[in-house]
Amino acid sequence: MANKNLDLPSHQVAVATKRCEEIKKEKYESFLKNEDWCKLEQRKDTFFSLDFGKIVNSLLNTCISKLVFSLIIFNVILTS
Repeated sequence: MANKNLDLPSHQVAVATKRCEEIKKEKYESFLKNEDWCKLEQRKDTFFSLDFGKIVNSLLNTCISKLVFSLIIFNVILTS
């Protein structure tokens, strides 16, 4: 058996870890390009809003939901 020393679970974990890091990076970059975030970022020095926390919270929740969804899909593909 040529592959008797191959540790497949460790290899799968390494591949999964790398892909999860890639997904995380993609979602972070997507967040930074989000139109609402860009508007907020541009106005940060000249704009005061009592709704700032609500706006950022909504943006982060959307971003995190997309990240979680992508990771769930990746997990389903990985385990099927």
